[in-house]
Amino acid sequence: MNRGLVVVIPVMIAALAGVSTAEAQLRPWQISIAGGPSFATGEFSDQAGTGYNVQGSVGFSLPLLPFGVRGDLFWQELPDEEDGWFRQIGGLLNAVFEVPLVIVQPYGLVGGGVLRTDTPDVDHTGHVHTGESETTVGLNAGLGIEFPFAGLGGFVEARYLNLVGGGDATHFQSIPVTIGIRF
Repeated sequence: MNRGLVVVIPVMIAALAGVSTAEAQLRPWQISIAGGPSFATGEFSDQAGTGYNVQGSVGFSLPLLPFGVRGDLFWQELPDEEDGWFRQIGGLLNAVFEVPLVIVQPYGLVGGGVLRTDTPDVDHTGHVHTGESETTVGLNAGLGIEFPFAGLGGFVEARYLNLVGGGDATHFQSIPVTIGIRF
C-alpha cells in the first residue's frame, strides 16, 4: 500500500500543477515580479560594475495567440568605480512573442519606453563633478523562458537595454537578467 502512495501522490501533484499552468495560460492578464543582476556593456562597462534590477510587470495576451503586450516598471542600479551608483528607473512597453510548448514556454520581447538615468558625483582630487539626471528613450530586446513553479509561472529572461538620444545617458547600455514569478 505504501508503494501505491509513492506512485499516486507524485502523479496527483504533477496533474494539479498542469491544471494550474493550463488555467494560467487561459487568463488574458498576468502580473509578475522579478529581479536579478544587471551587467554593464559597451563603453559603460569601463565605468560601472555588475549591479541589480527589480521589475514589476502587467501583461496581456489573448488565449491561443502566440503574441501579447507587456508593460514593465523597471529599476536598476550599477556601482561606479568609486562609491557612487548609476541609477535608472522607467517604464517599458514590449511586444512579447511566445513559442507554445507543453512544459516550458520560450518567448522573445522587443519594445521601448522612457527611462530616467542618474549618474553619480565624481570626485577628482580636489574638485567634484556633480552627478546629472537625464530622461530619455530606451529600446530593449530579449529572450526568456517561462515554466511552471509552485502553481504559478516562473520565468528567467535577459534583455539588452540601450538608451537613445543625446547626452551622457546614451552610453548607459546594460543586460539585466531577471528571475521572477507570474500570477
